[in-house]
Amino acid sequence: MATLRSPTASPASADIELDDAAITAGNNLLRRSQLKITYYLLFVVAVFLGPFLLLWGLGSPAASKSLTMWPLQAILVVLYPFLVKWAATRRALQYFKSWPAAQRHHNVNWTEEGIHVSTPDSQALYRWESLKAWAEDATVFAFILPAPLFIAVPKHCLSDDQIVSLRNCVETSSLKKAVLFPV
Repeated sequence: MATLRSPTASPASADIELDDAAITAGNNLLRRSQLKITYYLLFVVAVFLGPFLLLWGLGSPAASKSLTMWPLQAILVVLYPFLVKWAATRRALQYFKSWPAAQRHHNVNWTEEGIHVSTPDSQALYRWESLKAWAEDATVFAFILPAPLFIAVPKHCLSDDQIVSLRNCVETSSLKKAVLFPV
């Protein structure tokens, strides 16, 4: 379970231990930042018009019958975001559980320069300009990397002063806030 290990920590530093809930919440923010409404609408159009246009282009007399498949197509369009969410969460949790270093205690510091993540074995500085975006929800801050990866900072590991400090630091940096897909 993620806990704050040092109650007297500075407002710009926290000791955290990631758990399944933090990874799930961070992955949810990552997924929602990557799905774009325009791509989803193109998917909807492709699902509904694709079979018709394919059969019509081939000159098949069954082209008009492909329009009668709309109930099945509607189910696919509605289920798609939920299937993506389920698969992405499952994959993120498998990755997290297979990487022992991710399950150790981390020290996270934030400055005007970026976010520093250190473990007993390693240190990394992620400069604000090298990150793609940031997002937050009720449980976690997620810093989204250009690759489909993220840095999760669970809020229950932070004091109220640390949450305010981290939010202010990120908002004054060059890092943009992620635009999130509704589902």
